[in-house]
Amino acid sequence: MIRDQVHLKLNDKRLATFSVFIPMVLGDGKTSAEESAKAMKKAGIPSYWDGRRQLGKAYGKVVELPTGKKLAWDIYFVYGPEAVWGGTPPKPAYWMHQLGSDERCLDADKFRAAVEKELGAIKSK
Repeated sequence: MIRDQVHLKLNDKRLATFSVFIPMVLGDGKTSAEESAKAMKKAGIPSYWDGRRQLGKAYGKVVELPTGKKLAWDIYFVYGPEAVWGGTPPKPAYWMHQLGSDERCLDADKFRAAVEKELGAIKSK
């Protein structure tokens, strides 16, 4: 799980991690999201509920999802300190997903390396 392989393994105070739950499959709902969020909270990760899928739709316009999907979910983003948040999400420095099989399919080691790269850039400034 990315929480364990990135957030907990790096344990870097400069790393801000957030989780957003979106109802996508049967059984997804606010109650199940709140239950899943308990483990995130123990790891120091705030979680949010997007019952209307607004963030998923916004990210679907920011990155090119596999097989023409328009709604981002089961997706992981890396941002550097220069990211500016406005009316729409900014383009991430790096991202991976679990929406199919392609070069961006989630690999915890690659994702952690991308996070470490962004953290390294902060150190050198």
